[in-house]
Amino acid sequence: MLPFSQFTKFYLRTLAFALCFLFTSQAYAQDTTQTLAQSQIDTTKVYVAVEQMPEFPGGREGLHQYLSSQFKYPKELTNHSFTGHLVYSFIIGTTGRVSDIIKLKGGPKLLEKEAERALQSMPTWTPGQQNGQNVRVKFTLPFKITPPKQPMPLTPSPEITITPDEGVYMVTEILPLYPGGHYDLNLFIKRKYQAPSGITYLGPNPMVLITTTLTPDGIINIGETKVVKGINPVIDARLVEVINQLKRFTPAYQNKEAVPFKLIFPIKLDQNGRVLEVERTNLVPVTAPANTD
Repeated sequence: MLPFSQFTKFYLRTLAFALCFLFTSQAYAQDTTQTLAQSQIDTTKVYVAVEQMPEFPGGREGLHQYLSSQFKYPKELTNHSFTGHLVYSFIIGTTGRVSDIIKLKGGPKLLEKEAERALQSMPTWTPGQQNGQNVRVKFTLPFKITPPKQPMPLTPSPEITITPDEGVYMVTEILPLYPGGHYDLNLFIKRKYQAPSGITYLGPNPMVLITTTLTPDGIINIGETKVVKGINPVIDARLVEVINQLKRFTPAYQNKEAVPFKLIFPIKLDQNGRVLEVERTNLVPVTAPANTD
């Protein structure tokens, strides 16, 4: 039998070793869990909302200045008659490069060509991140074009304004969230909307594009709900009515303050005018906390 003093030393050494092993095992397990969580991020997937959204050099103002300087109103459009919106979606890749530019709402072909050239020539963005990894993120960008006020100069100087107006955000640190997420938003619109009778053909890939403004309280600003791309006056009006009935959102936040936010709803229809799907954009919420209403 060991003397008491030797037994005590042996016991303390054993206890110290056991505690060291326990802490090391816990740290290893935590590191392994974090590594697994990161490795499970699919960098080939296209996200619409991530923890850290992509950012254009110079932020929102930098994007505005870039498009204003790069977009050249075609001098061939001598009547200067076009005033309206062009809407495009594109993907910011893991290296920050722009790809997969898709036209959602067009205009005169010359304007479309010039808009696509400006988008394709964008400098590298700061890529979006999820769990610390760069991921692909889809953006939807509507912008308003008006012709030059003066006679066409040799070097045209168009006026181009990115909607929404000053003080209304399209990208924020915390995006607005609909109760129940995108699934419930889709379900609400499908249930509330009633397709008019007698619709038999709406053309290839029918879609209605609606925008509205969310107040800092998370409420749809009814006066700002507009059809950017319509397909039928009755269908358009009914969809606007449904959008205005959406439940209160969790508002958007920028610098820890609730801010106005521009929402975009690309709504796909079938040939009978029924809603098939509300497409996700970086402005349409993907997830949401439990409804507290």
